[in-house]
Amino acid sequence: MSLLVSTSKSSAALRLAGMDKSYRPMRVLDGFDLSVGRGEVVALMGANGAGKSTLAKIASGVVQADKGRIFVAGREVNLGSPRAAREAGIVIVHQSTDELGVPGLSVADNLVLDGLCAGGIGAFVRKRQIQQRARVVAARIGLDVPLDRDFGELGPAHRQLVAIARAVAVDGIVLTKLDGSAKGGVALAIARDVGIRSPGVVVPLGIDADQVFCRFAHSPPQ
Repeated sequence: MSLLVSTSKSSAALRLAGMDKSYRPMRVLDGFDLSVGRGEVVALMGANGAGKSTLAKIASGVVQADKGRIFVAGREVNLGSPRAAREAGIVIVHQSTDELGVPGLSVADNLVLDGLCAGGIGAFVRKRQIQQRARVVAARIGLDVPLDRDFGELGPAHRQLVAIARAVAVDGIVLTKLDGSAKGGVALAIARDVGIRSPGVVVPLGIDADQVFCRFAHSPPQ
């Protein structure tokens, strides 16, 4: 199976070539090819078990393919772990809201969580500095959520948007899983805007998202 977006192999932000993956006795991916250009948003669609999530997990270093090669900006990479994928510029936003942030911390804290954990912001930082950085991160996708609100008080849709904003902040290739609901449609619309500014966005979707995807397909980034 092949999904080649209108971009050359050398200019692709992300390219997966010849991906094979089996969970005995079931073969989930059989020679799957995927190419995503800079600023392109690609929706993967299919029934449950079609391999959408498996492909995203392979591209984000969570699962290892049985066979295949992965290229980021034309350079072959070995994504042996989520950390390796992140270092290569690939960020995954999980569908499960339990994996999207830290309840008990504010929205602002969650938006700059990567910088705090990596030490990029410093061990001692004032709340005002965190708020300033968080506003910049939120503005990149037009996120309108009170920054001082506890992340745990947010609904699933807003939790996912916070996670998408944090992923976009690292200027990487964003992998996220959305559904075809109205809330998923909101996140998908934001993903389109993100695609204009980011190296690439891959959006694995469920088969119930046909209408959302069709609207998307007829409004490509300019």
